[in-house]
Amino acid sequence: MHGTGVVCGSVDSASLTSQPMKILVIAYEFPPICSAQSLRWHYLTAELAAMGHSVRVITTDFRMGRELAPKPDSRVEVFRSFPGLFVGTANRLEQRLAAGRRGGSAAAAPSSTADGGLRGIYRLARKVLDQVVFPDVRSEWYFFAARVLRRLDRSGYRPDLVIGSHEPGVDLQLGIAAKRRFGATLLADLGDPVDTVYSPRWRRRLDRRYEGYVLERADGALVTLESVKQELERRHAQRHGLIEVVPQGFDHTRVASPNVAVPFRSDRLNILFTGTLYASFRNPAPFFETVARRSDVQLWIAGNLIGEFPAVSRSTSIRTLGPLTHAEVLDAQANADVLLSVGNRQADQIPGKIYEYFGAKRPILHLYSNEKDPGRALIGTFRRGWNAADDAESSDAVLDMLVDRWLDGSLEQGLDLESDHAERFSWRAKAERLIQFAVSLQNLR
Repeated sequence: MHGTGVVCGSVDSASLTSQPMKILVIAYEFPPICSAQSLRWHYLTAELAAMGHSVRVITTDFRMGRELAPKPDSRVEVFRSFPGLFVGTANRLEQRLAAGRRGGSAAAAPSSTADGGLRGIYRLARKVLDQVVFPDVRSEWYFFAARVLRRLDRSGYRPDLVIGSHEPGVDLQLGIAAKRRFGATLLADLGDPVDTVYSPRWRRRLDRRYEGYVLERADGALVTLESVKQELERRHAQRHGLIEVVPQGFDHTRVASPNVAVPFRSDRLNILFTGTLYASFRNPAPFFETVARRSDVQLWIAGNLIGEFPAVSRSTSIRTLGPLTHAEVLDAQANADVLLSVGNRQADQIPGKIYEYFGAKRPILHLYSNEKDPGRALIGTFRRGWNAADDAESSDAVLDMLVDRWLDGSLEQGLDLESDHAERFSWRAKAERLIQFAVSLQNLR
């Protein structure tokens, strides 16, 4: 990358919409895949299109038995291609097995219905391939996505801005190829840095070199935290340029339905967690153990549990809901008594769900295991809820306080749940910030 800095807020966002751009987003993870990065680009592309920009997305053609993610905005043109011989073939086989078990109807079957033994073989094979193929096995998509780039080139398409969405790393490599082919401005969206604490230890040096390689060739980069921006600038002091912070967001236009898929109880305080928990680095085990012993709290978990969580399976005070559609999740968030946010053990990441919770306008309980957890400042600054250390004593104390407030009807007292101050975290605001940054980069070329 090149350049030394820019004040993005100095660009008038109203003037940006009168100068529409052709934007090409390369995102392996995009609906119907339902993940944080997929939802990020679902919402950002929709907002960019609503601002008058011409948006195209190159993505995979994954097939899902039950689609949990929202459908792409009708104004966004989507080009899909085969994910690759290993992942793509496994996906097709999974859907055929699901269709066979449901009498030939893939839509009626969940996407995880493949035989347990076959799933185990797939996971093992993928784990091995992820260690062998750099950055991981999803790099096999490069050859299929590159064919789409060539077709667009032959059609005369010339984007003004190319965005490569990470993860996975193949999106960044395709972004570099697109910049070279079209001569467009390239933004590397580093939702997570390439080199992270959960990268294989043997590969971290290689990951860091690849990270520098990408930053050197991109015109700018997006990250989700100021601390990550500073870390990348420190790591690549001779090669860094313009890096902008564009975190996750929430849909400021959505009106929640009172009809929810979660059977909330009227005789208990209902706490809802939505998202993904990892036993290795986002694991509120002390809080779970505390909830498991109580009869005045009901904890609902909608999402994925990666690893072992013993307290979840042995207590009736904790219920897992399995996969819900994104719309069902948003409706449940807006109707829960309290929303549970769990910080990572590492302080250079913040789960994007915390911003989505802002849109639900419900009290948030944020658990932290690292004193530098960036979620603590968000909750405190905007008076959206409470922070608590993830240990047994703090968990009991905060639950006692919440139950008392719930019983006397003062759960929201002292909080600022309706304030428009949080609008800065909406997807519309994030899209405007992205465009401001892109315009500033183009002015420097």
